[in-house]
Order: sequence, then C-alpha cells, then structure tokens
Amino acid sequence: MVYPRSDGECVTVLSIDGEVQGIVPAVLLNFLEDQLKEVEKENGGNPEDVRIADYFDVIGGTGTGSLVAAMLTKPSMLQPSRPQYDMSDIISFLREISSSNTFPDKDEQNIIVRAVNLACGAFGLLASTVSSILDPSKKFCTTFEEFWRRNWKADTYPAEVFDDQLKSKLDNTRLDQTLSDIVVPAYHFDSRRPLVFSTSQARKLHANFNEEVTLRDVVLSSSAIPTIFPLHSFKYSGKFGTFADANIVADNPTLLALSEGTRLYGSGPNYKNYLVLSLGTIKRRAPPCDIIVIPSALLDYISKRIWKGMKARVLQYMHIFFGDIIQMYTTQMLPSQLHEGLLNYLRIQGFEPNDSLPSEIDEPTSGFLELKRIAYDILKRNATYVDPSTGAHAEQDFSNEEALKT
Repeated sequence: MVYPRSDGECVTVLSIDGEVQGIVPAVLLNFLEDQLKEVEKENGGNPEDVRIADYFDVIGGTGTGSLVAAMLTKPSMLQPSRPQYDMSDIISFLREISSSNTFPDKDEQNIIVRAVNLACGAFGLLASTVSSILDPSKKFCTTFEEFWRRNWKADTYPAEVFDDQLKSKLDNTRLDQTLSDIVVPAYHFDSRRPLVFSTSQARKLHANFNEEVTLRDVVLSSSAIPTIFPLHSFKYSGKFGTFADANIVADNPTLLALSEGTRLYGSGPNYKNYLVLSLGTIKRRAPPCDIIVIPSALLDYISKRIWKGMKARVLQYMHIFFGDIIQMYTTQMLPSQLHEGLLNYLRIQGFEPNDSLPSEIDEPTSGFLELKRIAYDILKRNATYVDPSTGAHAEQDFSNEEALKT
C-alpha cells in the first residue's frame, strides 16, 4: 500500500533525541512500526512494506537521532520511491556502531599519546588566555571558542571507523533525496551560530548551485559531540565549514521540526492540524539540591576519565534544563495535549534516579542490552506531559504503549 503525503489537513512530525543512549528512541520506533504493520495487515496490505517514513511529513533528529532520521528516509537503491531500511535494520546497525571497533578502550591508548593530548589542552588554555590579555578587543566568547576547538580532540574517539560504517549504509545519498523532509541541527564554528540542515534547504542548494550535501556529512556533523567524535568539516553553502553537534541547545529537536513543518505546510488554527511524536532518551532525575555535582565532577576530572567526567556532567544538566524548556513551549503550542489525551502531542522520555546510567560506549555489550531493557520498561510506564504553567512533569492515566497504539 502506498501512503499519501500530507495535504496540509494533518501534518505529522517526528522528533528523535540524540546522545549515546540512542537505542532507546529506536526501540520505541520499532514498537510503533510493529503496530503499524498490524494495522496494514488488517487492512489487507503487505506489512513488510511498512516504513516509519511513510507516516511522517517531517523528521527531526540530533546526534544519534540524526542517524536514525537519515536511515529512515534514505531511498532504496532498487526502489527509489521507497525507504530502504526498517527499524530492525536500524537497531542492528546501532548495535554494530556500539562495538569496541567504533569506540576503542581509551585506557589502552598509548600513555604518551594521552599525555601529548593533555599537554596540548593545557597549552591551548594558556595560549587562549594570553591572547585575550594581549588583545583586549577580543571577546571572551572568541577566546573560549579557540580553547574549545583546540581541546576538542583531546579526549575523542577517531571518526574513521564510524565514517566507514556510515558509508556502508548511506553511501553517497544526498540530503535533498530523502523521502521525508528531515531537520538536523548543528553548530557552525565559523559563524559561531547554530545551523539547521534540512531537506528543503539542500534542494535549493542543489538546484541553484549544484551543491551536494550528503547524509554522511550531516550525520558526522551532528555526531561531533564533546568526548565522542572530533569536529567535522565539509563544503556547505559554497564554502568549507567546521561543524559540531548542537545538542547543548537542541538535544530535543521537536521545535525545529515543528518550525519546518509550519514553513512547509502552514500552521493551521493553533496547530490543531499537527500530530507530533517526540522521542527522548534517558535523563538523570536530579535531586532537589544537587550540591554534590561540583565535587563529584572534580573527582571524575582527576580520575582516569580526565575531561570526560566534567564535560559529561555539565552537558547532562544543560540537557535537562533545555529539554524541559522545549517541552513547556511545545505544550503551549499544542494545548490539546492537556484536554484530549495525547492526540496531538506525545513526548516519551525516560527518567532514571541512579547516577550511573548505562552507556553503549563504555560498556558496548551490557550497556546496549540494558538500554534496550529500559526502553521496553519506558513503554509500560504512564505517559507524561509538562505543565506549561509550572514546568512540572505530570502523569497521564494511560501508558506510553497505549498512547502509541491509538
């Protein structure tokens, strides 16, 4: 069965968070795809033809979410009008990426190499500080940016293996060729501003300047996360640029995807013609007075995880803060959530009380399986929403699983 694209009467939006727990939204999407296959079977169609991209006009993703979005919307080489991958293919690929080949044990790295990296980091800080003192006109943000760029590689994994893995799945497919419009945020170091890669913009660049923006370049840019992968550079909009993941301010790309949908299809009266599914990963539920964050981060810093513990903890708290802000604003834009269940907007987000969340990077096998287990557990939990007036999370009287089935 062929599913028609939106005619503007109902615009469907999918948002996929990033971070290293990317298997969580993938498992949730796999469950949704299974439900859609059941519906297709009941309607006399072929359930094996069901693809998530058939049901969403706009798909936003950041970090791992950008990879999932790219694979969901990549056209098949044999049938260019159909998506190539289903969710089982994507989950298998995420399992492959989480292997030790992609993320080798840093403790086994040559001690001389690690010492050189740390020395370069210290020199970068000194050079940036001296430069700022000698040149009073230089802004602090410029000094910080120079330091950040010099130190980005000090504790990252090599991207060559990841790039080869992406090439095997995405080959040279361009961003303008995706079967649904996708939106991927990144940070553009050269302009010092966030930048949003989108299918619609890529079509304009290809039509007007014959510029080819590949899905691989977009995913590599959105995967350049501190302590994970190095910065990525490629030609975009007529000149070479250096890009990094923008998940500090757009870890949840729901508003970006919603904005793209509005630009392409209009908003209708109060966004009532929008159906939005936003899938998060796992956040640490911070205690009311988390004063231990400073000493614990310092302990991480001076331990074997130099830099990593400090950066990861700070980013984690920023993600929680910005994530709640995005949810509050989205709920204000889609107020029917509070009155009609989750008919227009559903946000699925896992919160865990423990500080030691599993990681696909530090524990490739056990971490991957534990995250899958947590994802299935999240399905059974009550659906939640953020009260736009208080910012507090409140539970609905039905589960996430029931919401996805409706």
